[in-house]
Parts: sequence; structure tokens; C-alpha cells
Amino acid sequence: MKIIQITNDWHPSKGGISSYVSNLFEEINKSENRIKVISNVSENKMNRFLFIFRCLYKLCKEKPDIIHTHGSWEVSFPAIIYKKFYPRTRIIHTHHTEPLDNKFTGLKKLIYEKIVWKYDANVFVSKSLMNSNIWCCQRTEN
Repeated sequence: MKIIQITNDWHPSKGGISSYVSNLFEEINKSENRIKVISNVSENKMNRFLFIFRCLYKLCKEKPDIIHTHGSWEVSFPAIIYKKFYPRTRIIHTHHTEPLDNKFTGLKKLIYEKIVWKYDANVFVSKSLMNSNIWCCQRTEN
């Protein structure tokens, strides 16, 4: 199985997300699965839109079975676009922190929910983070 992680936090960056992604990479790499990481970490951090196109190019080249995203919209957006063309691909998103504005209302809340609902699985790094953000992952029937 081919797995690609997309993140803004990867070597040489240090911190919680980078450590999480690195540890996950090492564990998956021990299995029979193939894993790669696409990141936007460098001395000259790439423009968000260029990063999205770079991710799409690499996703089309690699054709992963699973895309695991970590972070903000620019890491999720290419995965969601890719899945439109390859619907059998699964998207997993790990929520590491609270959204910058966790009091979403109106259009902002609707857009955030629509993005989150595109994921096949939502993973939270802590129970408290899950409890404070579960609203965005549950669909309500009208």
C-alpha cells in the first residue's frame, strides 16, 4: 500500500507535529507499506499556492492509496482535489492543534465543515482536542 503524508512540519523543523509525523513515518516504514512525505519545509518556504500545485503533481505521480494530512487547509486541499479524480483514495487528517479561530460562525464555519467532511477519517492527538472540535466532524441530518 502506498501512503503519502502531507505536512508543513518536517525535518529540519522541530516540534510536536514534526515529531509526530517523523515517528509515524518510522513505524509505517517498518511495515510492508511504502510511505513518503511531502512537506513545505525549507529555507525558502514555498508560497501556499505553489505548494498545493507541487503536492498535486507529486500525488498524481505517486498515485497513493492513502493520503494522511497534518495541518492547515493547504495540506488538505490537494488531497481533496486528488480524491475527486481518484475516489478510491482515502484521506486521513490528524488534528494537532485548535484552529486559529475555534469560534467559527457563518460562512467560515460552513467552509471548515465542508473541508473536514471530505476526510475519510479524523484523528485527534488528544481527547481534549477531540472534545473541543467534535462539532466540525459530525454531520447533522436536516
